[in-house]
Amino acid sequence: MAYKVGIADSDTVGLVYAAALAAGSGTPPYTWDRAGGSLPAGLALASNGVVQGTPAMVGISTFNARDKDGIGASVTRPLDITIVPEPVGYGAAAPALLLRETRRL
Repeated sequence: MAYKVGIADSDTVGLVYAAALAAGSGTPPYTWDRAGGSLPAGLALASNGVVQGTPAMVGISTFNARDKDGIGASVTRPLDITIVPEPVGYGAAAPALLLRETRRL
């Protein structure tokens, strides 16, 4: 069983952000949870695989996302979420949120 991770941006501090993790294989239905680590303040991982909320501050967080399929198989992967400020000159300081799989050698 595997799953796919995308990259997404939020527009402005105070706006709701949502990005979905997607199962790449396995047997539906899928259930997601956090199996260690922490998400940035203001974000949560829902059981449907959606990371959502309002990012509150700049920083990097690492957490383990676990996907369990309908027959009980599961996979856990480390993910990083990076919230960075918007470049100067582009309006109010707004973080962009990047969600990616952590590469560990």
